[in-house]
Amino acid sequence: MRLERREVLRHLPHPVAESFAGTPSDWDICSLDSLVESDSPICYGILMPGEDQPNGVPVVKVKNFDNGKIDISSLLRTTPEIDKEFRRSRLRCGDVLLSIRGSVGQVAIACEELEEANITQDTARIRLNGECDHRFVFFALQCGLLQRQIDLNTIGQAVKGINIGEVRRLALPFPPLPEQREIAAILSTWDRAIELNEKLIAAKQRRKHALMQQLLTGKVRLPGFEKSVWKNCHLSDVAKNSTRRNVTSPDQATVYSVTNSVGMIPMDEGVIGENIERYKTVSHFDFAYNPMRINVGSIAMWDGKEDVLVSPDYVVFRCGPKLDAQFLEQFRQTHYWRHFVTRAGGGSVRVRIYFNDLAAMKLNLPSLEEQKAIAAVLNAQDKELQLIERRLNALKQQKKGLMQQLLTGKARVNVDAETVKG
Repeated sequence: MRLERREVLRHLPHPVAESFAGTPSDWDICSLDSLVESDSPICYGILMPGEDQPNGVPVVKVKNFDNGKIDISSLLRTTPEIDKEFRRSRLRCGDVLLSIRGSVGQVAIACEELEEANITQDTARIRLNGECDHRFVFFALQCGLLQRQIDLNTIGQAVKGINIGEVRRLALPFPPLPEQREIAAILSTWDRAIELNEKLIAAKQRRKHALMQQLLTGKVRLPGFEKSVWKNCHLSDVAKNSTRRNVTSPDQATVYSVTNSVGMIPMDEGVIGENIERYKTVSHFDFAYNPMRINVGSIAMWDGKEDVLVSPDYVVFRCGPKLDAQFLEQFRQTHYWRHFVTRAGGGSVRVRIYFNDLAAMKLNLPSLEEQKAIAAVLNAQDKELQLIERRLNALKQQKKGLMQQLLTGKARVNVDAETVKG
């Protein structure tokens, strides 16, 4: 049953109700459960799917959600008997799925391959009636207005979740069906562009890894270097530990830390000690790492021109005249490097690996000129990847802004011309 607009708003917390103030007068404000088929209420799925059955019924879990889609290649399969017990939660193509436990608030649409599949108790199935475009509701559930409502109703510490009753009461701005379809079509265009760029990034990454495997091992040689001989050595032969301490006044010092995802980033001021005299200096093309975090990839080459500082607990080392720093920066991304570091730490994340441990790594190095040529090829691949990643991030930000405008009615679409009017 569709409640009147003011009745829906009356049941919402005041801050949420206020956020609907600008909703166009010709749009409804509806609770989610008023938009589903009358004989298919919003529901969760199987409580205990049991062990995986190779020929059983596919079951969607929260971990199968992947950027608005379901990864059907990794689905658990349950017995037909368990599926029959929970037949209420079987899927049809076009059903909207919402994660309600664990990573709460993720959304996906059931594809044709999921027809007659099932879901677990961590997922809500939303089967919409003919007044709704399922893609519009899919996008609406992702926008800030709905995600805030989901956050407000999510409870729990170790395992967070939202009650199915609260899911049914979620409120959303609801335009006429032609406008829903137009909004969904516009946002789907951004989704396709995002997906194409994500696929391009994945392809470029595969190409980069293949080049690394070939060039950093000498399996493929660059023109002009085919006859030069590679030489075996240890890292200790071509790199040296650095213990230079801070000589900068506190008001001029810049202190950095190392992360496994970004590299070197400014350290949070609240973590920096009062006395930074013992902090270590990192110069251009020096490497720095936390000896207790190198196992998870927390090591980076500093490519800034100015000296910076790192914690006195860090290890800092620099390349000698026979090792190009950018070549080593590429080499440390190889499986060989990761395997050595893991083995040096005995497989534990919390074991300290100092420079003497790392220095025992065996290397097979080409001449310095060939190192620089190899690094230049791989660096060019990295720059190309960075450009595509920036474009991808821009597309995601544009889509986010469009969602905020279109799904709240702040910008309206012309259903005849596929254009947005503000």
